[in-house]
Amino acid sequence: MAIETIEQLRAVVGPPHSAVAEKKSTHLTPEAKDFIERSPFLVLSTASSEGKLTHSPKGDDPDFVFVENDKTLLIPDRQGNRLIDGHLNVLQNPNMGLIFFVPNTTETLRVNGKAELVSDSNLLEKFATRDRPAVLITKILVEESFFHCGKALIRSQLWEPRFVASSRSDII
Repeated sequence: MAIETIEQLRAVVGPPHSAVAEKKSTHLTPEAKDFIERSPFLVLSTASSEGKLTHSPKGDDPDFVFVENDKTLLIPDRQGNRLIDGHLNVLQNPNMGLIFFVPNTTETLRVNGKAELVSDSNLLEKFATRDRPAVLITKILVEESFFHCGKALIRSQLWEPRFVASSRSDII
């Protein structure tokens, strides 16, 4: 049977736990800011005006994402494959979602909001790494932030050493 209504869905999964709604914030809490500063990896999700989804991995040294304040994040873009699917989506539809990861931590941090693209030479230089300025900055205006329980990461055993893969030099 296909689920087609909210009532049908709730009948299957039940009501949300009361503590879950309390976890959500309209800004970055001090704990969220700390998590972002420790995160070397995130996935940025965007959708085009037609609903075409793109999930872009972003990674660098921990604290590569700059927390400007409790409502604003700055994410530097590095030279990559130049597909720019996510950037094209932002130009059509600013709604976006982020999920931050910290190695060996089972919780993740989810951030939702609006994105805009910024190309300011001073800002690009501020985010230089390995003697190369950032190519572009994705500015995130935070609308929602919350920690997500670690059950999926625990079940997947993502951080178990046996899952460490060898690096591939053929990937750009």
